[in-house]
Amino acid sequence: MKSVDLAKQRIEEESKQKAQLRQQKESQVQDSAKKEKTRIKMGAMRIITKHLKPNPKQYQADVMKQVNDIIIRNDMKHRENMVHQSGNYVDAYVNSIKKSRRTQSNSNKFTKYG
Repeated sequence: MKSVDLAKQRIEEESKQKAQLRQQKESQVQDSAKKEKTRIKMGAMRIITKHLKPNPKQYQADVMKQVNDIIIRNDMKHRENMVHQSGNYVDAYVNSIKKSRRTQSNSNKFTKYG
């Protein structure tokens, strides 16, 4: 009888230990999921606040860089079109420079008052 009681007791203790380990693992998984969610939320909040309250000079520099890239792309397209239309590369180049100077002066107005 004693050996049976001891065996039952050992089985109960082992099952309790397994249950405790399972609970610990579940709590660790929940904690890590919670940490991951908060990390993602904090990253999103950082991005949102960065866009809501940008550094004005950096924001203006970024906008001007985009504007200049667009001007350069349009200028290249304009040059290609002029070469195809006139067949004379020098005239096309001079005209495109005139047009790019006009657009640059307009972009300078944007930086002064923008």
